[in-house]
This record gives sequence, structure tokens and C-alpha cells, in this order.
Amino acid sequence: MKFFSIHHCVLIFLTLIFTTAPASADVTIWGRLHQPVTLTCKHDCAPRVAKWNDLKTRSVFAQCDETSCSSYKEGYKMSHDQYVKGDLSLTITAADYSKRNRYACECGAIDYSIQRLRIATVFSAVQMRPDEDLLLDLSVPEPVKVFYRSSDSADDELICNVTQSSAQCSSKYTSRTSLHHPQLTLRGVTSSDSGTYTIQNTEYNEDIHVYNVSVTGLSKGMITLIVLLLLLLLLVISGIIIYGCIIYMKLKRRMKEVKRIINQIESVNKYTAEGQREIKKLIESRGED
Repeated sequence: MKFFSIHHCVLIFLTLIFTTAPASADVTIWGRLHQPVTLTCKHDCAPRVAKWNDLKTRSVFAQCDETSCSSYKEGYKMSHDQYVKGDLSLTITAADYSKRNRYACECGAIDYSIQRLRIATVFSAVQMRPDEDLLLDLSVPEPVKVFYRSSDSADDELICNVTQSSAQCSSKYTSRTSLHHPQLTLRGVTSSDSGTYTIQNTEYNEDIHVYNVSVTGLSKGMITLIVLLLLLLLLVISGIIIYGCIIYMKLKRRMKEVKRIINQIESVNKYTAEGQREIKKLIESRGED
């Protein structure tokens, strides 16, 4: 009977360590919303089956074997060309909040990498006018908190705690907010509502979406008032112009009448002067007789 030497034992021990050592800790991967993201896993697995699965449920997203790769859920894929080269990376074609998960890279029933996918904070700049409604997109299935920070403050103010079915808002905002999931509406904003609105996951305290809101310009009511005043001013000016035209036409008619009377008087004076001359001639002629 032959016995293994100490060298053989050490070799076997090292082989077991470097070929079967499982992943020790999660690696956090940040993806951008609706953008592709790759979970990297390097291990010479061929010809054994390599797969990516849900660490909790062990449901498979995609896997490769010595002949091909298969996707078991939409939006996940592995490359067979990369698999044979020892690259077991999983590509998520469009990251979203439903794909936040703990993913395990498995080869031969051993997890070589455990990765947690998280979605990076989305930032939005919003320009608004007074009296418009601010729509905050919640877009995540889990409960969230909504915070507000004014432009001249360094502190966050809690507006609402929101689930899919209800919103518990502070007394200051209760009358102005309404929930129609996945949107929380803040009605009738004013310039004092300018600032930062943050949607935060309550479980991990992650900032899901940050809105930088600027409320400037005139309110709809003020614009309506200005339009009405302009219309009133236009009516007054139009009335003055029309009244001026009427007065002008009356004066023109009166001037014509005065001119006619003057002409008549001048005609009478002319005839009177001629008559006086005729009478004078007649008197003079009789005197000579």
C-alpha cells in the first residue's frame, strides 16, 4: 500500500483552495437607470456549467456550457466566446429598479463572485412657473421618503412617507399633495417652493431621484390679470379714438355749416353793396335832373 507524501498533500490542499474557494464578500456595482451594466466574473470554468443566479432564490438568469449560452430571463445575457476564455461576466441590458438584486456567479456549484446591483441616483433640473403642479416620479416598489430642502437652507424637511397605496404627509403639505402611484403631485407651486426634492429609499437610505426645482415667472392668475388690464386699456384707448373721431366729424360738419353761413352772408353783403351803389347812382341821376 502506497502512502501520499507530504508534497502530494500540500499540492492537493492548494489545488482545493485555489479552485474551489467561494466568494467571501459582496461587491457593489452601480448601474445607471435604463443603461446597460456588466457584472464581472473571471474564472476558468469551461467545460463546466457557469451560471448567474439570484443568491436568495437561486433562480437562474443566464448560463453557459461547453456548447452554448442561454438566457432564462429577459434582459440578461452571457457571451459564449468570453466563457471559453474564462470571462463569465453577465450583461444586464437595461438596469432598472426591479433588477436591484444580489447576483451570484456560479461555476460547478460554487459561487465565485457575489455582486449587489444598485441604481445610481437620478438628477433632474425642473423649471416651473407659479401655480403649476410638480410631479415627483417614485418609480420604485418599496416605501420611500420625500424630503425638501429650500434654496437658502442646509437642512432637509420631511414632506411625506409614501407606499404604493398611501402617502403620509406633514400638515404643511397634506392639502397640497396627492398620490397616484407612481407619481406624487405637489399642487400650485410658488417661488417659495424652489429648492431640492429628494426621493429616498427607506430600507437602505439611498437617494433614488433628486429634483432641483426652480419656480420663476408670473402665476397664471397674474398673467390673466395683466391680460385683462391690457384688454381694458385697449378698450379705453379704442373708446378715446372713437370718441375723438366722432367729435372730429361733428366739428367738420359744423365747420361746413359755418362756412355755408359765411358764404351766404358774404353773398347778402355783396348784393346789399351792389344795391346801395345802384340807389346812390339813382339818387345822383335824379339830382342832376
